[in-house]
Amino acid sequence: MQREQIDRQFAAIADDKVYQKAQLALAESFANSDWEALILGEVWHMN
Repeated sequence: MQREQIDRQFAAIADDKVYQKAQLALAESFANSDWEALILGEVWHMN
């Protein structure tokens, strides 16, 4: 793929409400485990 094609595809995602909604739901589904991993990593580095 040419860089311009890739750029156009990413630009289209910026306005794709269905894609954005799906990505938000995915991010929210990982929110608790992301925080847990962050906290555990912080604690591990302190020891």
